Amino acid sequence: MFIRAGLILLVISVWGGFFERVWAQSGLAPTSISPQSPSALSSTPPKQTGKPRWVSIPSQEEFSRVFPVEAARHNIGGKAVIHCKVNATGILSDCSVRKEEPEGFGFAEAALALTPNFLLAPKLSDGKPLFDGEIVIPIIFSEPGPFFSGTTLRVCLILPWITAPTDEEILQSYPPAARSSERNGAVVERCRISSEGALTDCQVRARNAPDDHFETAAKMLITRFRAETSMAGKSLVGERVDLSIGFNLSRLRAQDQKRDPVYVNQSQIVSNFTASEGLDAFPKAALKAGVTSGTATLVCRSTQDGRLEACGVGPDPDKFGFGEAALSLTRKVRISLWSPAGESLVGKWVRLQMTLSAAPGPIMDVAPPH
Repeated sequence: MFIRAGLILLVISVWGGFFERVWAQSGLAPTSISPQSPSALSSTPPKQTGKPRWVSIPSQEEFSRVFPVEAARHNIGGKAVIHCKVNATGILSDCSVRKEEPEGFGFAEAALALTPNFLLAPKLSDGKPLFDGEIVIPIIFSEPGPFFSGTTLRVCLILPWITAPTDEEILQSYPPAARSSERNGAVVERCRISSEGALTDCQVRARNAPDDHFETAAKMLITRFRAETSMAGKSLVGERVDLSIGFNLSRLRAQDQKRDPVYVNQSQIVSNFTASEGLDAFPKAALKAGVTSGTATLVCRSTQDGRLEACGVGPDPDKFGFGEAALSLTRKVRISLWSPAGESLVGKWVRLQMTLSAAPGPIMDVAPPH
């Protein structure tokens, strides 16, 4: 039988122990997925609840479109368990695969491709949005289904954004009714990349607000996005992208965002320093002591074009000088100006964890601190 949203309910029940533990750590209660689409949204804002509520889940067509070709060729079904962060707007981000069965057929990639279609209702307490949490979603793929075309749909989830809306522009577009009630929201648009890096042919894939006002705001903001037209030597022109746009009023109004910098990982680096530049900066004291790698945490502010400025080294002790070495390389780094969590990084304070290595191969990795 073809995978349906209802089947996810059964899988979550089977994996309940693991699911319960993760939610307990995040302070959120476990939930189950029920068949519900954005068109079936309630006409009233979500009220206080102990459990997160799914507002959008992938459709049968979405499951079918991402079904792995190799698995379909061998008539094999599978499952994957993904772990994601969820922010106050209900957007999932920083998703990773915890388990894949069977391995090697592409079910992990298929599960990750579905993540933009999952949206939670912004979780409230006494009418106020709560903070970020985590979620585990077991997903089962039974068979390709009627929408399978013989190829797997390709959609970019992360792009090198070189222009993006600022917080001020997002505030200006914020729906007045949502602003007055301090309501958050999120919209996911699927677009194509033009030859100039602009977004075209955009269609709403998911939303978690009971009206279309956030959709209107998202359409206003789409014109502010520009992406690099190639990535890793491959053209992005004509490619599809799922873009999550979050509306988080308290975050947009934050006066001292430096206290809560946005984590930036390797996938959000648009340009980087070369291997020779990294080796030149590698601490001599570390080499002398036989240390061939080290890590430094930096907090920097992004500029209008994604460069890093006003950088400082984190509080972790560093006796070999990896912090200073990383600081000397920040002028070579440029980050994407929009985060997978649907947040602008223009002018924002960001946190990067840089690992420098004197061994052959990649000399720097950028990842969120654990």
